[in-house]
Amino acid sequence: AGHQPVYPPKTDGPAMLETFLAYCNTALQRAMGERLRKWGDEYINEDRAIKGQSRDGRDLGIDIFEAYSCKFGILRRNEVKDASKARLILTVDLRAKIMRTVTVLDVLNNIQSTDSNWSQQNQSRAKRQWIGERVMYTREKKGYTVVGLDFDNSPRSLPVPEKSISHEEYFKSKGITLKYPDHVPMIVVLGRQDREIFLPAELVTGTELDTSVREQLPMIASFKPETRNKAIDQVRDYLVPAAQSTRNAGGLLPALGIRLESSRLPVAAKILGMPSLVAAGVPVPARNAENWAPLLSKSNFRVAANNGTTLNVVVFHNSMLRTSDVTSVYNR
Repeated sequence: AGHQPVYPPKTDGPAMLETFLAYCNTALQRAMGERLRKWGDEYINEDRAIKGQSRDGRDLGIDIFEAYSCKFGILRRNEVKDASKARLILTVDLRAKIMRTVTVLDVLNNIQSTDSNWSQQNQSRAKRQWIGERVMYTREKKGYTVVGLDFDNSPRSLPVPEKSISHEEYFKSKGITLKYPDHVPMIVVLGRQDREIFLPAELVTGTELDTSVREQLPMIASFKPETRNKAIDQVRDYLVPAAQSTRNAGGLLPALGIRLESSRLPVAAKILGMPSLVAAGVPVPARNAENWAPLLSKSNFRVAANNGTTLNVVVFHNSMLRTSDVTSVYNR
């Protein structure tokens, strides 16, 4: 019972450091997934969405989620006599995940009411707009490519393949009650092994943001140091004993013998000054340093075909890395 280490066949002793680290990170991702929703490589708390608003309080039609990026690493301490002794350290970063609140159903309603019989002209218009686009299934935070729109069926009328229930009943069994079970069309996307999946339009959003929204992301979807600092404590709370659902172990990581210390590991860092920003040949004033993206719309990126531009490459690295390793990265 419980978790046991797995060794390669016909070998004795502990795993290689790289194998051990990969094993710990796999366990970490599993532990995070027991408390939070996985979205790409990060994890979010679905109950803590922040409404995206402009400075004047206007709703931008997006939800902002705090996304936790966690990873174990190995730290060797130079001040210890036995430099082979290493520590397992947890690095936590906070990023922003953006999801549109306007669903595909809302957009289609602007073409024709989705509870009516669609004309061939409007069907063609809707298909031109959506087929080939990337969309997100909002409940699982997964992205798909649209391959079709089924105007002949609604969630209530379309049966689930190999099951004797409709899509409306299927989603209800998953704890999702559809608001518009009779509305068409069903969104057809590609799943695993190119298998078609039918999703209700009310549970699907587009992934492309309006230009006006993208320009405001540096202001509304960035986190200050105090917020990032708080995120470290939140992740630690998720991973302490009894925080996960693993039975009879108090949590997946403790079951593997991994326990987080309450203290943090101090790291020396240098703060770089704000570089000079230039857009369209004009220096960006310091007062616009946090919102310089709109100025780029006026920039002129035309270049002379016969002239070359020399770029200076700068590589930031940990001082513990070997010079040869850094040089190989630089030479790429």
